[in-house]
Amino acid sequence: KDYFYPDFRNLMFFSHSNVNNRRYKKEINQVVSLSNSSGTEKLLVKDAEVFLFGSEFIALFCILIQPENSEPTIENISAILNLIRQFDTLLENETKWCYWIENELLGGIKIRGRGVSVDEYSGSKFKLFSIVDLSKEIDDNNRMKLLYDLGTSSPLGSSSDVKTKFSPHSDYYFTIMENKLSVFNNWEALSLLDTFTVVGHNILNDLKQYNTWDYTYFRIYLFRIFFKYNLYRYNSLMSYKDNIVTLRSKYEEFLNIFNIFPVSYNFLPNELFQNIGKGLNIELELQDLHNRITRITETIKERKQEQMNLLLGLISVLSAVASAAAIPTIIEQMDEISGIPAIIYYVFLALIFIILCIIILRFLKPGEKLKSIFNFWKKSG
Repeated sequence: KDYFYPDFRNLMFFSHSNVNNRRYKKEINQVVSLSNSSGTEKLLVKDAEVFLFGSEFIALFCILIQPENSEPTIENISAILNLIRQFDTLLENETKWCYWIENELLGGIKIRGRGVSVDEYSGSKFKLFSIVDLSKEIDDNNRMKLLYDLGTSSPLGSSSDVKTKFSPHSDYYFTIMENKLSVFNNWEALSLLDTFTVVGHNILNDLKQYNTWDYTYFRIYLFRIFFKYNLYRYNSLMSYKDNIVTLRSKYEEFLNIFNIFPVSYNFLPNELFQNIGKGLNIELELQDLHNRITRITETIKERKQEQMNLLLGLISVLSAVASAAAIPTIIEQMDEISGIPAIIYYVFLALIFIILCIIILRFLKPGEKLKSIFNFWKKSG
């Protein structure tokens, strides 16, 4: 309560008045062996959590994983990170990793495949929030290269001076490292679309620091992932949803609750919040969605204006017809007063009508107008 602002802490730690948010946690403590072409890695699945934010939004689940070996090498860590982010990684019994998660942790709920709507938004890989605490301190240059290799799930040494087929071009390397967050001398973080990676020394050396990353900062990452997924969901639905107005209202309600900043009274959580958002391209997606809604709103206004213009035109025609109905009576009265035969007035009015029709045909091109009106009503259903 003394650490986070009310909106964020109620969403991620307590309960929010406008959201039926709930959290469930289950202790697992199960050793799992994952295999690849290079061999087998054992990891400890410690626990699993599910975060629910009401029926209108995507729910999140997360798994806490550690190397089964109490003193893993950086090679073990790199291999495990590459294995656990792939849906189709195999266990020793040939079961796919994602199927094991569905059956063992989610009670059979599907997270991918035909008919699974969330599969459209989550992508083909699991997101990784990784904290790597090195036993020995290394210089900034090597730590930055290690951060790149782990953060991009590249083979170790890809960013070293020795060039391999996985070595990044210098332009790409520095573009990626623009998302690096450097606050203290003993650690650095790299935020990308699928991963958030921290590499440092003595960053998990006591229980308080461990809980800060595992419990507190991790929920900042979860919240940003939740926001990103739902932004993408709204962006996708804008293309197919019939009732755009209702969808737009729900999106505005979503922003009112979840588009929050700052989140903490302290500086570091806010730095992490912004850095993670940058890696996920949240501002770009927000701007893109805002532009789409603006265009949709303008289109709706234009259609309503066209409908209003057609209605006003119809009213004008009806008024003209009503006025024309009084013409015979007026002509009879003028005939009685002037003595001029009524046929003369009718011929005169007919000539005026013919001239007006010629002007309309010449300047207004009614064929094109009728065609556009027909197309408009056809689109409007």
